[in-house]
Amino acid sequence: MVHCKTEKQAKFVLRSIEQRMRTCKLKLHPTKTKIVNLTGRATERYPRKYDFLGFTIKPCYRMIQDRGMAMVGTFVSTQSKKRIFEKSES
Repeated sequence: MVHCKTEKQAKFVLRSIEQRMRTCKLKLHPTKTKIVNLTGRATERYPRKYDFLGFTIKPCYRMIQDRGMAMVGTFVSTQSKKRIFEKSES
């Protein structure tokens, strides 16, 4: 997981990581490796959330005193919730 400030920076870092992996004769997983936009500012459309270690990371907006609206929230993922409920029923 790499956090970037801009879309341009994210694309550069992704290309750099892919190149480094190739020199090590490795490949990034095509469905697990992606750019996710949590800020809402980008020229292309990207997913707005991602699951990581049983949690969903996504933007949730609420007013923060004197700073406007913006915040990234961490929530238990839907898949993890299903597993929790299945275990509690048995």
